[in-house]
Amino acid sequence: MNTAFFNYLFSARTSIQAKIFISFGTVFCLSILLVSFSAYYNSSSTIKRTTIDNFTASIRHAEENLRIMLDDIDNMTTVITTSKEYITDPLLNAHDQVTYEGFMESKKAEDFLSSLMAYKSYISRIAVLGTNGKVFRTGGSLLSRSVIRERWAQELLASPRKQILYNATDEGTVTVGRPIYVAGEPLGVALIDFNSAILNKVFDIQPSTDMLILVVDPSGELVYRSSEQVVATNIIFTPYADVYKKLQAAGSDHTYRVGNRTYFAMHVTSSYTGWTTIGLIPENVLMREAYVIRNQIFGIAFLVLVAVLVVSIIVSNQITKNLKRLHKSMRLIRAGLLTAKPEVNSKDEVGQLSEVFTSMMSEVRGLLDDIKRREKQKRETEFKALQSQINPHFLSNTLNTISYLARLQHVPNIEEVTNSLIDLLRIAIRREEYITIREELNYANRYLDIQKYRYLEKLRVVYDVEDGSYDCYTPKLILQPIVENALDHGLSGKKSGGLITVRIYRMGEHMIFEVTDNGMGMSPEQVEALRQRAPTGKEGSTGIGYHNVDERLKLRFGDSYGLSIYSRSGQFTKVLITIPVLREATVRDIERLDRG
Repeated sequence: MNTAFFNYLFSARTSIQAKIFISFGTVFCLSILLVSFSAYYNSSSTIKRTTIDNFTASIRHAEENLRIMLDDIDNMTTVITTSKEYITDPLLNAHDQVTYEGFMESKKAEDFLSSLMAYKSYISRIAVLGTNGKVFRTGGSLLSRSVIRERWAQELLASPRKQILYNATDEGTVTVGRPIYVAGEPLGVALIDFNSAILNKVFDIQPSTDMLILVVDPSGELVYRSSEQVVATNIIFTPYADVYKKLQAAGSDHTYRVGNRTYFAMHVTSSYTGWTTIGLIPENVLMREAYVIRNQIFGIAFLVLVAVLVVSIIVSNQITKNLKRLHKSMRLIRAGLLTAKPEVNSKDEVGQLSEVFTSMMSEVRGLLDDIKRREKQKRETEFKALQSQINPHFLSNTLNTISYLARLQHVPNIEEVTNSLIDLLRIAIRREEYITIREELNYANRYLDIQKYRYLEKLRVVYDVEDGSYDCYTPKLILQPIVENALDHGLSGKKSGGLITVRIYRMGEHMIFEVTDNGMGMSPEQVEALRQRAPTGKEGSTGIGYHNVDERLKLRFGDSYGLSIYSRSGQFTKVLITIPVLREATVRDIERLDRG
């Protein structure tokens, strides 16, 4: 699917407008989707984590408030159990509470308990139960003498420290109890009750009515529940029993499904009371703000995407509108109407291209008129002059190229070909033997400008010229024949990917021209045969082949100069042209000597 998409996108048959629209749309769509999903994921994670952290912090804060209240109650139980005058002595006395002395002791003890209870609105009752049946109490309902014999009271009496009991006296209260000992002997227990309704204030922390808080004592009894829909007194009889068990087993917070709803459950177990506070947040409540943000993000993303697509349609249409006008003019020119002019008024790249094309066609028309006139008047003279300067084979190739372009394209690129040919002729007929390396490169470039229409897309030329080399001099027409041989012989068998590399650099007092092609190459035997073969004067399109160039350089500068050939069959051919470094003053001296 991806391959088909890219094949369609980059297909030559797909219009530029479609390519721009599809490319813009695809890139922006993917970018917007990526940014939107990233923003939604990050925001939802942050909101979820913040909500959970805040809820957990609220639970811990409630636990801390409860601990402070229980600490206060615990301190009161300590005061009670250690009060010799008001508690332990009356418990040790043998006076029956129905006697006057017993009544006064009870009143004294209960006044003491009342003083402790003062200003403690959350305390509903303070009581002392003696093992001898005595009961001292303030607040709340009466307690019978038999309460001390109940199981929970006996367990508390046997405990060495305080205990926190829920609903111990079956009145829906939370009781903090501590045993009373004197000389290691149990005398009774001190009890302080506070109504479980106070827990409603302590744990009234859920930010949403859909959230649920359960406080469970070690036996599973529900000390507190935030929802009236939970009517059971023990958690094992509620739908959340499995959640409680899994939290106890896993020891960490998780997501659980209860009925048809998914909850995120967290729990905090108090080391002070042993109670476990469970917070349950429905997933839809937890993600409510995230869903709102998600809808906003995707709504904005959709609007941005629509805007981008509309803009891309407008821009692509504007660009292709001028291209279509330019294309229409080219089609008219190809049909033979050379006076056709594109109606493009923009100043952008397309407008500049249109101006260049119009200017080029104007010059081409002038050149065509000039060429026709010259050919009519001086055909034979010009032909003989060209024959005397350049190889007929090269002339034939060049004229064939021009004819090929004129026939297929109705002269859209004849300016470049004609100018290149004119430059070649001018350099060839110049009388100077030496020209600058810049001019020699220009000559080779002009030749390649013509040949690129013959080789179309299969040829690429790379130049690497050392700084300071352009203004040095060289005998003219030594580079072009080597480049021509690389084209005609080295790259003739390649259908595509042809590469010619031209390097020019100094090596001591020598100037090196290095021409490398990645063509068919030659075997060692072929290289040796080429080195040994006598020059025939037919290798190059200018009448100057490998051997002619080599012979010219050796005759001019000596046997240490000339051509070197390196090749590997099927891989490459490299030709090195070695001449001395020639400055302008040196060339002038040589020319004076040549003139005698």
